[in-house]
This record gives sequence, C-alpha cells and structure tokens, in this order.
Amino acid sequence: MFNSGMTVANFITALNSEVDISQTISDSTILRWVSSLEQLLYDDIIRFEKGQDVTDDLDNDAFLFSDLDVGANEQAPDFGDVLKVFCDGVELTKSGPIAGFQFHTDKQIYCETSGGIKIYPFDSPAEVYVMWRVKPKIKTATSEYIYMPYEWIDLVFAKLRGECYKLANDDSQAAKWLADYNAQLESFKVWVEEHQKRFGE
Repeated sequence: MFNSGMTVANFITALNSEVDISQTISDSTILRWVSSLEQLLYDDIIRFEKGQDVTDDLDNDAFLFSDLDVGANEQAPDFGDVLKVFCDGVELTKSGPIAGFQFHTDKQIYCETSGGIKIYPFDSPAEVYVMWRVKPKIKTATSEYIYMPYEWIDLVFAKLRGECYKLANDDSQAAKWLADYNAQLESFKVWVEEHQKRFGE
C-alpha cells in the first residue's frame, strides 16, 4: 500500500489551521472520513492485489478469510474483495451459494460460506490459489498513517475541507473544495494507471 508518512493527528492539525469554521469537528469524525475515502480509493481506483496459496489451509472444500496473510495495516478481506480463485491453475467462476449448488456440475465455481470460500465441485486439487483486493484497515487512532501517496495528500485535504464546510453549512466553500477534490480525482486516476503500467500491477 501507499503511505503518505503523515499521521491522522498531523493531518488534523494542518486541516484545523486551514478550515475557517466555528464548530469543532471530532477526531472520530475525521478518522471516519479518512477511512471511508481510503476504502473508496483503494476499492475503485488504486486496486492493489495480493495472492496466496491456500492449499494447506483447506478444510475439505473450503478455506477461511482468517487463513489469508493480511498485513498489519490491511483490512481483512471479505467475499467482495476476492478477485479470483484458481484450482490447479484453472480459474473458477464466482457464484452465489444457491446457484453454486444448483449449477456446479456445469463448471467449477466458488461461493461464499461462513467466514470464507467454498469450492464446487471439490476434486482434491494439488493447489488452490486465491487473489484479493488490498485495502487499508479502518482507522481507530489518530496515530495511524494515511495510506495515500504523499504527492496526492492534497486530494485528501480537498475532500475533507469540503466535508468540514458541508458540516458547517457553508455550501459555497463546501462546493468549492469538493469540486477541487473531483478535479484532482480525475488526475489521480490517470496517475494510478501510469503507476500500475510502470510497476506491472
């Protein structure tokens, strides 16, 4: 993941010095805004991927999300974060549990089970490999870092300035900063695409 090197605490200090509103916005609100923005950007734009061989973690025809090697600052994946599942190099089809049960004789599929992934039909493959989308964990403390490239930290500032002014009912300032955020977001999409081309992600 990217790391700006800036903690939420330092971000809040800078934000408070820049936003001219009378009311105080709680640290928990800022943490929520930063976390939700990170989740959105990583899910829709940054789209980092991670993969793991889970063959040794199989319990018959299933494996658990808790078996996946998740970094200390990463959000534990759920079914929506799973991108691909392979059995012996063959990509399985993603399915809901009912369709999976009904149609698993037509093709090999995977679906969600309690806390993990279930594979139909299960033919004791030699290797099962899963890929998922990586996102930062939800923040709970201002000592945590903001997981954005430092050169794009102003995108986060623009978004949160807009949120602050929106909360203060200053619609013109809110619109100004949210428009600035949207403009930066389009440039950020191009930057991420070029970054992924360079590094083969």
